[in-house]
Amino acid sequence: MTPTVSAVIPTYNRRRELAAAIASALCQTHRLHEIIVIDDGSTDGTWDDLQALAASERSTRVLVRRQENAGPSAARNSALRLASGEFIAFLDSDDVWHENKTARQLAVFSAQPDHAMVGCVAEEMNVFPGQRIVPIDTGRLLFRNYFLTPGVIVRREVLASVGGFAEDMSRCEDYDLWLRIAASHRCALLNEVLMSCGSGKRTFGHSGLSASLWDIQSGELQAFRRWRARGGAALKYRCALAISWLRFARRVLLVTLDALRPGR
Repeated sequence: MTPTVSAVIPTYNRRRELAAAIASALCQTHRLHEIIVIDDGSTDGTWDDLQALAASERSTRVLVRRQENAGPSAARNSALRLASGEFIAFLDSDDVWHENKTARQLAVFSAQPDHAMVGCVAEEMNVFPGQRIVPIDTGRLLFRNYFLTPGVIVRREVLASVGGFAEDMSRCEDYDLWLRIAASHRCALLNEVLMSCGSGKRTFGHSGLSASLWDIQSGELQAFRRWRARGGAALKYRCALAISWLRFARRVLLVTLDALRPGR
């Protein structure tokens, strides 16, 4: 039986970028079961565009819903309650998938049916040279979040069992979820570039804002604390904290040096 995949796209005031994201989902070589877009209270005309798309699209089921602004976690969870596919594929509204992304990841699930979650990589994400399929357990995941949200496909039943995204987290809520999944399920990274993220947006300290760096760091520490509270090993927790602070210091240094460059 052909596996069914529901694409989940939360959006907030990204009218210009959203069309490309949805188009990349519609163009998948493995046809999606449905695309669910949650407008998280946009004020830029996004909702009008979504209604028009849902009315005109015939090849793939497109569900659109609008809610009061509650953040990406709440938007994704709203979509999960509507989803009916065997697998859930997450996509952010300023990112695009390569056309064979879904098919390539489903091939991994087919070859390794005991896996709950499979990620992929984006351009310039240089990890695990020479390895194509990399097992990612909790130990590996604590020292780096290898799962970019728009690259993840996960079994819907697994998401239901762990409770979806934590709506009380504003940063690193995805990291928290991946740690919960990896604690009791097998996961892997398909080390192939199958998506493009945010028109070259930086993964940290965008525009040199130290406040953004601290927000990310605070969210990461919160994810670690929650993992520890669920019974995570004390030694792994302390090691993860130490590496996290070293990584934070490096990011601050890089952003500071970038800001001091001539011509900035």
